[in-house]
Formats: sequence, structure tokens, C-alpha cells
Amino acid sequence: MSSKDQNPERTRTLVQSDLEIMAGAPVFRGTRVPVYLIADMIEQGTPIDEILDGYPSLTREMVGYAEIYATAKSPPGRSPVQPWSGTKPLGRKKGKLRRVT
Repeated sequence: MSSKDQNPERTRTLVQSDLEIMAGAPVFRGTRVPVYLIADMIEQGTPIDEILDGYPSLTREMVGYAEIYATAKSPPGRSPVQPWSGTKPLGRKKGKLRRVT
């Protein structure tokens, strides 16, 4: 999909997030197909035709917008970047814990 075809308004009409559908995960409107699943498949190099064969309820346009949506909105949950990586773990004292009375 070319950059001139990337319309954020169109993405909003193709994607919905409803707590009653897939616990609020963003899915393509009228389906239960998670947007981030399709975006991950594209990122891993899965051909669009293979995605469309596996998910016949999707259109080529929907698959194209999955990557745009995932880039614009990071998925909820933990960040893939671990800010503590590369640092030494804190030391622990050995011994019994004191009992608080």
C-alpha cells in the first residue's frame, strides 16, 4: 500500500475495539480477527495471499491497513523494550527474614 493510500480515517472504520468482542482487542469490523495478529504475520513475511486464504473474511484492503494500525498504535501490555536490560541485578542478603510483631 503506498503512502498516499494510507488514510487514518479509513483505518478507524475498518478496526473496532469492543469489550464484548475478543475482550476489547482491536479486530477488523465484522470479524473476530485481531489486527495485531495480521500485522505480526505481515512483519514475519507471510504473503498477503496466504493470509487471505487463511482468513477469508478479510479483504486485501484490511490486510494492508493492519500494518498501518499496528505502527500507529502499539499493542497494550508490556513494552518489548526492557529498560532494565544491561544493568546488574540488585544483590540479595542471605539469611532469614525478620518477623514483624
